[in-house]
Amino acid sequence: RQRQMCIRDRFLMEAITICVVAGLVGLLLAYISSFFINKIFPSTLPLGLSILAVFMSLIVGVISGIIPSYQAANLDPIDSLRYE
Repeated sequence: RQRQMCIRDRFLMEAITICVVAGLVGLLLAYISSFFINKIFPSTLPLGLSILAVFMSLIVGVISGIIPSYQAANLDPIDSLRYE
C-alpha cells in the first residue's frame, strides 16, 4: 500500500512539474512578446493574470496526472517505473 502511494505521488508530481514549468516558459514568452506588441499598440501583462496563468497550469497538471498516476500505482512497481 505504501509503495502504491509512493508511485502515485511520483507520477502526479511529475505531471504537475511539467505543467508548471511549461506555464512559466509560456509566461516568459508572453512577457517578452509583450515588449514587441507594445511598440504597435499599448498592452500590459497584469501580475494577477500571470499568477492565474501559472495556477491554471498547476490545475491542468493535477487533472492530467491523476488518471495515469492511479494506473501506474496499480501496476507492478518495476513495470510502472520502466516506461518513465
